[in-house]
Amino acid sequence: MATIGEKIREIRQQRGLTQSELAGGVVTPSMISQIEADRARPSYNLLTSIANRLGMPIDYFMDEVDGQHVMAASITIAAYHLISGRPQQALNELDKMDIPDVYGPSYKSYLLTGARARRALGEVWSSLETFEKLREEAFRTQDRQLLYEVCKECGTTEFALGNIDGAIHEWKKALKYGTQLVEDKVMSPLDFDRESLSIYLQLHEAAKVSRFQTEDAAHYLESAVALAGGVQTYQNLADALIASAISFLDYDSGKARSFADRGLSLIECISHMEQALVARATANETLPQTASDPWVEIAAASTTVSSLVFLEAEYRRAEKEMDAQDYNAARNRLSRARDILHEYELEVPDLKADCFESYCTLRELEADLCRVTGQLQQSADILTELLQMSESTEENKRTSKWLANIVLLYRDLGDTAKVQEYGEKLAQRYAQDLPIRWVDTRG
Repeated sequence: MATIGEKIREIRQQRGLTQSELAGGVVTPSMISQIEADRARPSYNLLTSIANRLGMPIDYFMDEVDGQHVMAASITIAAYHLISGRPQQALNELDKMDIPDVYGPSYKSYLLTGARARRALGEVWSSLETFEKLREEAFRTQDRQLLYEVCKECGTTEFALGNIDGAIHEWKKALKYGTQLVEDKVMSPLDFDRESLSIYLQLHEAAKVSRFQTEDAAHYLESAVALAGGVQTYQNLADALIASAISFLDYDSGKARSFADRGLSLIECISHMEQALVARATANETLPQTASDPWVEIAAASTTVSSLVFLEAEYRRAEKEMDAQDYNAARNRLSRARDILHEYELEVPDLKADCFESYCTLRELEADLCRVTGQLQQSADILTELLQMSESTEENKRTSKWLANIVLLYRDLGDTAKVQEYGEKLAQRYAQDLPIRWVDTRG
C-alpha cells in the first residue's frame, strides 16, 4: 500500500507541479519534501489543503491516515510500557500490530521501539543489528532524525556491551545531529533538552571509566546540571510544552497540536494528583499503615508537583504521629519537611509569602513536639523566634496563640519574669483574659 507521501508525490508529478508550487504559501517546500519522504505526517487540515490543490478527494488519503493513526497509537502504547519498565509488554503490544510494509515513520518507530525492548530484555546483539540496519537506511535517505535516534540508541547499546569509547562516540554524534534538528525545526528545543539531559548523564558515567576521556566526566555532568536547572516542577514542563505548541503553530500544525495535547494532559494530571493528595491528607479516618500505603505513595509522587501541597500533607502526618506518641517518626518527618521547604524557597523565590506560612506551620509543629517531649525551653524559643519574625505583620489570632503558649511555657518553667513580660504583651493585645491552657496552634 502506498503511503501518504508516495501518493502526494505521484499526483503532484502527474499534475506537473513542483514542491514549491504545491506548498504555495501554506507550508514551506521543505515540509512538502518531508511529507513526500514520509519523514513528517500532515495534519488533517494540511492534508485537506494539499488534496484540494491536487484536485483529489480527501478520502483518497484517509484510509492511509487512519491506518497510520492506529499504528502510531499502538507504538506509543508499547513505548509507554517500555519506559514504565515493562519491556515484555511492549513487545507484546508490537506483536499485535500489522507490521508496516514500507520504511515510513511508523515502520521506523516500530523497529526502534522493538529493538529498545529487546535490549532491555538482554537481547543486546539482536537490538544492535536492528539499529545498524536503520543506520544504513538513514544514510541512504539522508534522514537526520533517524540518524539521531540510531546514534542515541547505539550509544546505549555499545555501553551495555562494554565498548565505552564507542558509546561515547555515538552519543556525541547524537548531540550533533539533535542540534541540527532543532535548528531545522524538526525537533523542539524542549524534547532535545529532555533527551540531551539523559545523554549527558550517560556520557558522565561512561567518561568516568574511559581510558581516554576521564577528564571530560565533569564537563558532561556540568552540562546535565545546566539542563536540569530549567526543570523545577511539572508546572514548568507543562508551560514549556504549551510554549512549544505556540512556536510550531505557523510551521507544523500537527506538532503544535501534539505539544498542546501533551501540555494539557500533564496539567490535568497535576491537578488530579494534587486533589487526591489533599483529599487523603484531610481525611478524618486513620489511614491503614501497610507496606504499600497509598497515601505515602501519592505524597512521594507529588513532591515535585506542588511542594507546598505536599508539605501540608506531611504536616498532617506529623500531627498524627505525635497524637500516636510516635515522636521519633514525627521528628524525622518534620526534618525532611524542613529540607524540602528550603529547596522550594530557593527554586521559587517569588512565593516567599506562601513559603513563610508553611514555615510558620512547620515551626509550630516543632514547638509542639518539643513541648510534648519535655523540652519546654526549646519550645518557648521557637515560638519567640516566630513572634520576632512576625513583628512587621499585622496582629492576628495566630500570633496571639504564640504569646499565650509562651506564657504557659515559662509558667511551667518557673520563670516569673518571662511570664510577666509576655503576659503584659498578651494583655496589650487583648483586653479579655485568655484561658490558661495550652492553645493548640494546629487548630
